[in-house]
Amino acid sequence: MKSLFYKWLFIIGGLAVAVFTVFFQQVRAVSSDWLSPSSAGQPMLVDSDLGSIKEIKFVDESASIARVTVGELTVISHEGGSVLVGIKLRSSAPTSAYPSLRIFLKSGTRTVRTLVLGPTEYAHGSSLTSEQVRIPISLHPGESSFTAQAFFADYGDAQ
Repeated sequence: MKSLFYKWLFIIGGLAVAVFTVFFQQVRAVSSDWLSPSSAGQPMLVDSDLGSIKEIKFVDESASIARVTVGELTVISHEGGSVLVGIKLRSSAPTSAYPSLRIFLKSGTRTVRTLVLGPTEYAHGSSLTSEQVRIPISLHPGESSFTAQAFFADYGDAQ
């Protein structure tokens, strides 16, 4: 009786190892989704959402707006009705894909004008990691400050 128990235990153990070996990739993918807190709180695609999908676009991973940030907005020079502004672009990984820029010109706290510049409309280097770009702007009366935003128009980030 004891040998019969060991025989079945050995067979069941062997089958468990075989199933685990064959389906290792699927088990690993599912277990990482269950155990990973990085996806917690992220919106998930459910079956009812599939009917509203109109287009699927594959984008270059190097051109992700999540990787490029804008900061250190400065006025480099100011002469009459024109100003030269500096905008620091940073990318978490070196990329040759430069973003388009939206520059919001403000009067007080109100945005009065928005300039949109494509990557060919401002001077920049050949590879982006951290770079300050200089952009000349002609001011209209009342414009006193600005903010900026980076986006990739060719990759569906334009709004």
